[in-house]
Amino acid sequence: MMKETDWAKIIATKLENELKGFSVEAGKWLNYANEIVEYGKDSPKYNEMSYQTDILIYEVLGANSWKPRVVIEKKSIAFLHVIPSHIVKKQHHTKMNKIAITVGLLVCSNFFMTFAWYAHLKELNNKPWLIAAFISW
Repeated sequence: MMKETDWAKIIATKLENELKGFSVEAGKWLNYANEIVEYGKDSPKYNEMSYQTDILIYEVLGANSWKPRVVIEKKSIAFLHVIPSHIVKKQHHTKMNKIAITVGLLVCSNFFMTFAWYAHLKELNNKPWLIAAFISW
């Protein structure tokens, strides 16, 4: 079975030949955040956070500047994720939001179902429990 790095190099070479005006590299490190860890007398000290892409397609803007355009990440033999580069850095920050939303929805549903059950016991005690379940839905 082919290694992921070998696969990425082959695909990057083929893409480089097809895409005029863009550069393609396999295994390029892409910085997604800078954290100031300490302020010094002359300048702050940074902690750079980056990740290694499988394939990066970027536009060269000048001698020393470039702009990332597309990140391609291999997930398995059959599937690829092609992600615009500005979305990649947002994914790191949205992971916690999804967890918070999930926990919040579970707490709200538990709260609602508790009140629905107690209302059934108080008001609908002579009716079948299926009625309470249907009303709570």
